[in-house]
Amino acid sequence: MSYLVRKITRGKWLSDKTKDNPFDISSDAITADLRSRGNTLSVWEVEQEADIKEAVIALATAGDRLDTIDVVWIPKNELQEKQIECIDTPGNTPIKTLQNTHIDLSSMNYFKIGLFAESIINNIAAKRIKRYSAGDLKKLFKAAIQDGTLSKADLSEKIQETLEPKLNK
Repeated sequence: MSYLVRKITRGKWLSDKTKDNPFDISSDAITADLRSRGNTLSVWEVEQEADIKEAVIALATAGDRLDTIDVVWIPKNELQEKQIECIDTPGNTPIKTLQNTHIDLSSMNYFKIGLFAESIINNIAAKRIKRYSAGDLKKLFKAAIQDGTLSKADLSEKIQETLEPKLNK
């Protein structure tokens, strides 16, 4: 079973209210974490839960710095059953082998955003959520550089400096 991985802000989604009623999801969670572009939402596909780190590194390489991130993963068939269209699109990551694992959730509207938000809540409850600290990301990046999957030169200067800070003299 494949999963679709999305970066979220954990604190905006976790509340006692949402456990009983997904309609109690805060508007901050929706407007911040489910901000669409061209009526699409970006997700990364992995074949199994053990591969979540691949999606995390794809997400993190698009940024300018290493910050703690939370990700949730949702079975792809769950979204397909809700008739949320999944379109393969090249991902914004310098890791060539991961670019083709990107998917846009397409034709998103008020109703489909709600269905996707409900899936996020349900999968958080199913413990399909994980936090990656800046230190975790640093380890993932260093391992990817070491095995040749990622080139340090493809990263922002700030990330490069984080990976190998300059010594103060």
